[in-house]
This record gives sequence, structure tokens and C-alpha cells, in this order.
Amino acid sequence: MQEEYVSKLQELREAKAKAFELEHLLEEEVSELSLLSAQHQALIQHSNELEARLLQKDLELREAQDELAFLAEIRITKEKAEKEVERLRDRIRALESYPMEVLRLAEDNKSLRIKNRELSTKIESLEIIKKKYYAQTQHLLQMNSLRDALLLANDRLRYP
Repeated sequence: MQEEYVSKLQELREAKAKAFELEHLLEEEVSELSLLSAQHQALIQHSNELEARLLQKDLELREAQDELAFLAEIRITKEKAEKEVERLRDRIRALESYPMEVLRLAEDNKSLRIKNRELSTKIESLEIIKKKYYAQTQHLLQMNSLRDALLLANDRLRYP
């Protein structure tokens, strides 16, 4: 029985040693689990911080995009305004030369009226000359007719 007792004592010592070893392993595992849990919490905290920074950067990006779109609209409006200003300046330059053009046209008109009067006078003179020429042509035709008639009559009188 003593052997049995020694054997049981030995088993008990081995079981205690095994329990101590398992307890030590459990403590290490708990310690490691605690460390991993702390690291996990730190990573979650860091992830939350990064997500907050990302949201802030996203907000800043949207604000910058809105500002960029606004600036693009302003640039387009400015370009349109510059074109309109240039068009108005061209119109003003054209209108500034308008009085000079009117004066030049008035002078040309005056000159053309004088030439027109001169030509009207010449036309009247030519009409008078034409009438005289027409009358002379008619007289000449009549004289040629009379001369031909006289020559014919003269020939008939000579050669009856």
C-alpha cells in the first residue's frame, strides 16, 4: 500500500508540476492576450483617428473642389466680360471714326452735286445740239431729196 501511496504521491507531484506549468502557461497566455488586446485597442484607436483625419481631409477636398469650381465660373465670367469690353471698345472706335466718315461723305456728296449740275448743264447743251443736229439732218435729207429730185428732173428735161 505504501507503494501505492508513493505512486499516488508521485502522480500528485507530477500533477502539481503539470498544474503549475499549465498555470504558468495560462498566465503567459493571459499576459499575451492582454498585450494583444491592448495592441488591438491601440489599433482601433489609431484607425478611428485615421478615419477622422480622412473625413477631415475629404471635407477639405470638397471645399477645395467647390472653391475651384467657383473660381472656374469666375474665370469664365471674366473672359466673357473681357470679350464684351473689347467688343464695346471696337464699337467705340468705330463710332469715333463715324463723324469723320460723315464729313467725308458730305464732302463727296457736295462734290458729286457740283459734278451733277455740270453734267446736267452739259446734257441740256447736248440736247439742244442734238435737236439742232436732228433738224440739220432732216434739212440735209430734204436737201438731198430735193437735189436728187432736181437732178432727176434735170435729166428728164434734158433727155425727154
